[in-house]
Amino acid sequence: MKINNKIAIVTGGGTGVGRATSLKLASKGCSVLVNYSRSNKEAEQTARECQQLGVWAEPFQGDISNDEDCQAMVSTVEKKYGKLDILVNNAGNTVAVPHHNLGGISRDDWDRILGVNVIGTFQMTRAAEKALKASGSGEVVMVSSIAGIKPSGSSIAYCASKAAVNSLTQTLAKVFAPQVRINAVCPGFITGRWQQSMQGDRYEQTVESIVKATPLQKAANPEDIADAILSIIEGSDMMTGQCIMIEGGAFL
Repeated sequence: MKINNKIAIVTGGGTGVGRATSLKLASKGCSVLVNYSRSNKEAEQTARECQQLGVWAEPFQGDISNDEDCQAMVSTVEKKYGKLDILVNNAGNTVAVPHHNLGGISRDDWDRILGVNVIGTFQMTRAAEKALKASGSGEVVMVSSIAGIKPSGSSIAYCASKAAVNSLTQTLAKVFAPQVRINAVCPGFITGRWQQSMQGDRYEQTVESIVKATPLQKAANPEDIADAILSIIEGSDMMTGQCIMIEGGAFL
């Protein structure tokens, strides 16, 4: 797909991978609805920077675990432009609990993580189905994780949620074909405030250990993942239902 003059929704678009993706889309002439749940100032700043690149961009507060918010996002874009071409399902949630501490993760944690990462992702994609199919060349990219492929990550609930996202990617790719392609990126460790909030004082040490253990000797940043997302959108029209690891070879 050529991104110029396309319309996108990026969930969790104000920070991290979502922000980097919003800006890269805008830099190629794609207008963006920048969704956020709590990061109001960051989403507004991201939208302003997108606008400075010459496209329409607007922050939109909404919780994807609420189906009405998902429908409202799509409705806002359709009222403004009459179409939707791209959906990047980036919004996510987690809690930091060592995997061996089975009693450390509560039912509320499970409900919140699955409610956003799995149910919310499904609801957002379902809300966009009609518009994406009408586009004629719709694209959905899920931001999953290698935690959905191997036992790693912030918590067991997070791993389970991302494994479900990988399954959703494959199932929905069949449902939305042939009008819409659906793929996923599965990053490893990503530098930035998401990891800083979980790693705390261990953050710099963790980054150093990741670099040493990774064949490419680099820890990915949000821009690296955004580049992968755009490469899927702009890439082969024959690729759908794929879950692509973006981890510098750490899985090897």
